Amino acid sequence: EQGKRELLTLCEELDLDHSGSISYAEMCRGFDENPRFAATLMLMDVTRNDFHIIYGMLDEDSSGKVTYREFVEQLYKMKTQDTHTTAVLIKGCLNDMRFKLMEHLRIMREEVRTDVKELLRDMNAILCGNPEGREWHVSIEGAQGLGGAADWNPGMETYCVCEVAGNESSKWQTHAIG
Repeated sequence: EQGKRELLTLCEELDLDHSGSISYAEMCRGFDENPRFAATLMLMDVTRNDFHIIYGMLDEDSSGKVTYREFVEQLYKMKTQDTHTTAVLIKGCLNDMRFKLMEHLRIMREEVRTDVKELLRDMNAILCGNPEGREWHVSIEGAQGLGGAADWNPGMETYCVCEVAGNESSKWQTHAIG
């Protein structure tokens, strides 16, 4: 209880805007600039590298604010319930990875769409000699590596290979993404 009260007091000191909550920036600044705050967190096995995950779990509504009491209570629970702490940290890591993966896939899909549009415009200009002339009918014959998380590989490069059916010399590859 003494440790909780001290951490609560430290959170109040870190709250520069006196909002009654601690923001992610205030927590990071406190760790970097307040040796007592840093020492208290380190006693609870919380390092600066854990902040992103821990704060993301505490800020469930993504408001950017966590009340002092909620911050202190949740950290205390994490410290006193080892198996629970491990499970919570793993859940936080997985959620963070899921978010990054979904954002990466969204960006890749948008870049592929843009490349295909540019390709069609360029092919129309080259093959027809008139960008507004002929209409193109396009079908996607297949796609690999753009599906769910099981297909994702951090080192993978994604690109499209396009060609006019029956015309091998028309084959063209978009720039690689990833």
